[in-house]
Amino acid sequence: MMQAKPALILFSLILLLVVCTLVSCLNEASQDDRAAAPSLQETKQVIKPTQQSASRGPGDWRMFGREPTHNRRSPFTGPAEPNLKWRFRTENKVYSSPALAADGTIYFASRDGALYATRADGEYLWDYMTGGEILSSPAIGPDGTVYIGSQDNCLYAFTPDGDLKWRYETGANVDSCPTVGSDGTVYVGSDDHFLYAILPDGTLKWRYQTGWEVASSPAIAPDGTVYVGGKDSYFYAFNPDGTLKWRYDMGNLVYSSPAIADDGTVYVGRQDSFYAFSPEGELKWRSETSGKMISSPGIAPDGTVYVGSTDVNLYAFNPDGSLKWIYKGEGFYGFNSSPTIDAKGTIYVGCGDRYIHAVNPDGTRKWRYKTGGWVPSSPAIGPDGTLYIGSDDHRLYAIGD
Repeated sequence: MMQAKPALILFSLILLLVVCTLVSCLNEASQDDRAAAPSLQETKQVIKPTQQSASRGPGDWRMFGREPTHNRRSPFTGPAEPNLKWRFRTENKVYSSPALAADGTIYFASRDGALYATRADGEYLWDYMTGGEILSSPAIGPDGTVYIGSQDNCLYAFTPDGDLKWRYETGANVDSCPTVGSDGTVYVGSDDHFLYAILPDGTLKWRYQTGWEVASSPAIAPDGTVYVGGKDSYFYAFNPDGTLKWRYDMGNLVYSSPAIADDGTVYVGRQDSFYAFSPEGELKWRSETSGKMISSPGIAPDGTVYVGSTDVNLYAFNPDGSLKWIYKGEGFYGFNSSPTIDAKGTIYVGCGDRYIHAVNPDGTRKWRYKTGGWVPSSPAIGPDGTLYIGSDDHRLYAIGD
């Protein structure tokens, strides 16, 4: 018995050392996550917003593309340096692009099937689990209602504090990002081949059947014309009452969502080319690329158009279609993210090389920030200059000075 005591003491010391090491590692990991962002597990309690504003503020980014025209221009200056303010972890990849309410609430979704709401500092507010993965991005209506599509075939409408108002069931996945018009009508595509116009109370206003899936997000011109691309190779223009205004056979699938310039020119990409149309449907110019254009264009105040491609290039075109410059990324997936332009002309965009890129107006790199996965999400800029964007690594990032 006396001989067994040293062995028992040694075993106890080893066990204590292992436990202490494990606790230390867990504490370090927990502290790292808290410093970067609250994880879902750490802040699962629901915090109701103390104030909600239905009115638009000058800094809110209400939907994919910011405005119904989808020009992707921010009135604020983005981060000059890539400093991580926080990051928020979900349970799956974040392809969705964030929407920013006037009161600072951030709405975004994850492929885990949930719509999330956080404060501007990353504090968890609430989430709602839908019945399918979410590739769609949220949109905020004039009254503060939050809309999003899901792969459970439904378009959802929520109050700002996370209560379900209604859901509208289509015949297939809703990967298209909803766009809200000035009258509150919600326009969204579905894989059931239809473009839908839904009234704010959740009833159908009209729908139009295309030849195949509609994953493109509709853009709305000031005169109410609705533009959207289809996988049936057509680019469509609709009158506000749902009648067809014109359509153009682009000869290949249209994944990209259109953007409308101040002069009414409509820009959209297809499988391997980029197009510019007049409001009447006349082709103004076309430029070929060597990859797919899933990215949607951003339009600078001077008319320069920026758009990414899977050929790992970010393109800058002059309004007349001439090439201004090409910025080269890295990686396999290329630029599926859609570029955002800040008040000083800096272009922010995600890439398949896992980086968030900031590009100067002359096409030179300003900075880049590496995430844990490729970045298909598109950035939004808040009033304080913070840039918000999702990543394949399951996180939403907040980058600021």
